[in-house]
Amino acid sequence: MTASDVTVIIPARNRAHVLRAAVDSVLAQTAPPAEIIVIDDASTDDTAAVAEGLPVRLIRHVEAKGSGMARNAGIDGATTGLVAFLDSDDEWLPDHLAYTVPQVDGHVLVTSPVIDTFGRLRGNTGGRRSTVRHDSLFFPENVVCTSTVIARRDALIAAGGFSDLPRAQDLDTWIRLLEHGSGIALPRPTARYAVSEVYQEPDLRRRSLAGAEVVRSQYDDAPWMTKRLQDRIRTVRAWDDLRHAQRHRDLRQVLRSARTLAAHGSTPSALAELLSHRRRARRRSATMDAP
Repeated sequence: MTASDVTVIIPARNRAHVLRAAVDSVLAQTAPPAEIIVIDDASTDDTAAVAEGLPVRLIRHVEAKGSGMARNAGIDGATTGLVAFLDSDDEWLPDHLAYTVPQVDGHVLVTSPVIDTFGRLRGNTGGRRSTVRHDSLFFPENVVCTSTVIARRDALIAAGGFSDLPRAQDLDTWIRLLEHGSGIALPRPTARYAVSEVYQEPDLRRRSLAGAEVVRSQYDDAPWMTKRLQDRIRTVRAWDDLRHAQRHRDLRQVLRSARTLAAHGSTPSALAELLSHRRRARRRSATMDAP
């Protein structure tokens, strides 16, 4: 497949100030897609007016349905075999589609890393192509970046599309999508990821972990959700809680998190892998030119 087999789906709610930049990053692709669909999720600003002035197909929701349902509207409206997702405040690098689409090759999902507002590499930080597995959606950190995902439309529909969960709808979708085929994570970053002005580090990480916990609790009985993986997920949560408490001088939370870490036998190896992962991400971030 080529980029001409791709429909780009951009959900947007009150994003008039950033939507044009996101769409422009799609229009600047060296391998252009078949179509761009913007879903205005009942915005109260000029999001729809901005979209109407751009070469996109606009779908408008009269009532806000959330980003998951907005993406589903785009999936339903697409006529191509592949769909690509881009959040309205993120931007692709010019070769995103040229780099990712040829790698689909029978997979149901392809993703690549992003560089966030803080210059941090997110997603696959290992420097080489890797298989996306259920466990790699949770530990050491989610390897899939929604704004770089290329997915097979038929597999997404078979998986039930996006849910209406209040958080982490995308994580839940990737879990179900992997039941319908394989996924790969490429090593080279192809997008800029905007950290919300509302959530700054380390609160952003805590919010992400909270969303992942909501999703994780739904899959306790899944064969891939082993006790080892559950312990590793708890280790990540406890470590980040501890670091957050230290920054805020919250001694009570420090002690609580330390007890949680001590309670799990897999903590030493899991913590070592987590910290190694983050050091590697920092090193790779430092050696890359800002996109």
